[in-house]
Amino acid sequence: MSSGEGKLWVVFMMSCMTALSGAGQTQISLDAAYALQSAARPVAAIAMVQSLLDARMLSPLDTARALDLEGICYEDMGDSEKAIHALEEAQRLLAAKDSDELGAVLDNLGRVYAANGDLGSAARLYKRAFSIAEGLGEHSAMARVANNQADIALKQDHDRAARKYLQRADEQAKQAPELNNDALAAIASMKGWLALKEGDARGASIEYQKALRLWRELHGERHPLTAWGMLLVGKAQAKNGDLQGSAKNMRDGITMLASTLGEKSQRYAAAEVAYAGVLEQMGDEAQAARLRLDAQATLAMLREQHCADCSVSALALR
Repeated sequence: MSSGEGKLWVVFMMSCMTALSGAGQTQISLDAAYALQSAARPVAAIAMVQSLLDARMLSPLDTARALDLEGICYEDMGDSEKAIHALEEAQRLLAAKDSDELGAVLDNLGRVYAANGDLGSAARLYKRAFSIAEGLGEHSAMARVANNQADIALKQDHDRAARKYLQRADEQAKQAPELNNDALAAIASMKGWLALKEGDARGASIEYQKALRLWRELHGERHPLTAWGMLLVGKAQAKNGDLQGSAKNMRDGITMLASTLGEKSQRYAAAEVAYAGVLEQMGDEAQAARLRLDAQATLAMLREQHCADCSVSALALR
């Protein structure tokens, strides 16, 4: 090799190392942003993602992944308009070979439409997402999507269809040892909701307790999902006649939501309405009325800011 060729080789190798370093740094940054979202810090996660997008150094696939995460974070914050925009941009950037990423984006997009009450669009997105996951043999993705399909069925009072989807979610979960506690807890909470609708308050309590345990194991005490699990357990306790235990779990869950998501969120408003129902059963109608007024004020504020379709019923405890 001549000296000139040697210099060119050195330059080539340095360029490759720089490119690899940049790719590695991008992955580290995306992983850190995902960790922030999982820790219920969506604002910080969005800031990290936006810095990557603004640098314009991401590949189309990594840009789509970043936008997908940004959409999830906006969904967490209740900003459906920005969530849909980010997720649709992610969908547009994905190539045919990126079918596994596309399935995840469609599933996330379906959740936003479902939260907004557009169940028809959500169902169509879930159907596409499940078909993609099935074609790839991705059992964990099939389990998550089937559980989301059960959510749509339950919201439409199609309990038989919901049971079918939950059976499918169980079957796929058994073949997906990598499925994390969030997904398993979501399946358990959906089973609890179905049990309540079928009048099985004891079965609902068992499933909600399981969901709470799984969320606690993954996230600890100070997390919105742990708080939500406490509220679900409280709802089942009320159905079982344990009003004192229900009220305590709901108070603790509401306090935890206030310290994690804040008092100006859809979930907090839904929690207030659920707790108001328990207080009414206990005879405290004045406090129940105050909580409902607080929830209505929160939803009016959210509607004015960015959530034209916000409603407590869309986030009813389940």
